[in-house]
Amino acid sequence: MLRPREGRELRLLDHKVSTFPQTELSWSNDVFGNAIASATFQTRSDSLVVDSSATVDLTASAWPVFDIAASAINYPFLYAHDPHRHPPKRARDDMQSATVIAISR
Repeated sequence: MLRPREGRELRLLDHKVSTFPQTELSWSNDVFGNAIASATFQTRSDSLVVDSSATVDLTASAWPVFDIAASAINYPFLYAHDPHRHPPKRARDDMQSATVIAISR
């Protein structure tokens, strides 16, 4: 990444790009708001070095921004009674007998 994208929670305070061999950089933005750098080289070289540094002001809240219960650490969550995952015993018995009736017809 040559330049971070600024937004509501990230402000670019300082930004420097240096290259070897030296280049003339021109900046533009694409349709998504990303900064695009185009480099024009004056000389040929066997190597290319791009060094980018940025100082940013990050104002985003620390994640998570809400309390998380200890039981929510594991996913998927398990609930004491979830009729979609573990139907009650009577419903299981009804399903098994329905299956047997369907097969015997």
